[in-house]
Amino acid sequence: MGTLSRPPKKYGTYHGLCVYRMLGKDRVRKASSLTGKRVKEEAAFKNTRAWAGRLAQASRLARAVYDMLSPCRKRHSLYRKFTGKAMKLLTAGATEGEVVVELMLLIRLPKRKPRKKKARHAAVKQETERVIVHQQRRQNTDRRIISSKRRNINRAPARYLPSSISRTYKFAHLDSMAPT
Repeated sequence: MGTLSRPPKKYGTYHGLCVYRMLGKDRVRKASSLTGKRVKEEAAFKNTRAWAGRLAQASRLARAVYDMLSPCRKRHSLYRKFTGKAMKLLTAGATEGEVVVELMLLIRLPKRKPRKKKARHAAVKQETERVIVHQQRRQNTDRRIISSKRRNINRAPARYLPSSISRTYKFAHLDSMAPT
């Protein structure tokens, strides 16, 4: 795969080269020898053709069941689910009628789980618990800061104060920082 220095006149396959744009850069590579004609005619692609035919049949059956849905329930992901289920059933050897019946069973509305009734004050209670936890964390942080300052003060000697005064002086200013 080579990178082109200037933009090509056109993208596509010509003169045995495939010119395309990827990730914002123009690139070129040798054209593939695989063609539609080869896939449709050669024996090497027999399984590819068989699987493609099975997928086409599964898609038609899924479409028939999907069209039975009301517009508010139609979603493309549901159609893909039907197609995948039909493909599995056809691979297992089920007939078209059996596949349609199985797909129709998937259409049924799912059973709804009974909702638990929440107390009216549950949201308020949860918010209150969150605030309390936040306040406790904050107090713990304040305590850690105070204790680390006490440790630092205890390490530094009070050289200019008498021993009895220095002890009270070291902790007097920390009382104002204590959490309330």
